[in-house]
Amino acid sequence: MVVGAQTFPLHGTDGAFHTNADCTGSGRFAAQPLLPEVTYNFIVTDGGEQIELLNTNAGVVLHGAGRRISRSGKSPRRADMILGAYGYRLDGSLPGVPNAAIAGLVMQTLDHPHDAAGRITGNDTLNLMGQYFPRTLQGTFTVGSDCRGTGSYADSLGNEISFVFTAVNDGDTLFLQGSDPGAAISGVAQRAR
Repeated sequence: MVVGAQTFPLHGTDGAFHTNADCTGSGRFAAQPLLPEVTYNFIVTDGGEQIELLNTNAGVVLHGAGRRISRSGKSPRRADMILGAYGYRLDGSLPGVPNAAIAGLVMQTLDHPHDAAGRITGNDTLNLMGQYFPRTLQGTFTVGSDCRGTGSYADSLGNEISFVFTAVNDGDTLFLQGSDPGAAISGVAQRAR
């Protein structure tokens, strides 16, 4: 979890939830060291494939969506589920830059046919507080059997960037988050068809 200029690993996030007959529900999980317990309400949408979340902790304004990693009844695959071209957008803040946005296209390929490690190539446009910078990028990624992964890339501007991701919708969607200290940037990549 990234908060301002600090990154907190979340270990042992045991929790529970309850879904009502009208597809609403509530839940809780631990988020040490930030909060002893995170509470939330949710609505199940898209035929049970997605939940829309709203944090209910006093003084906290957070919301989001959660997607199934794989469709009901399908077992998640691993590395080959995130191959191909993805369009993406991210926004947030970077050290010294309170407003940043990125949009572009990347291609992901595997190093070996059954490996969980691959290569990223692509191009995008970086917007730093209204100043636009076209970039090319090259990097690597790994993905685990839980459909969560890590990656890093170097861009044509000389930056080295690290990130984490979770693959959902059978790999059609990637939830992305910067993992460098001080980066509070996140977004979504969608498979380009």
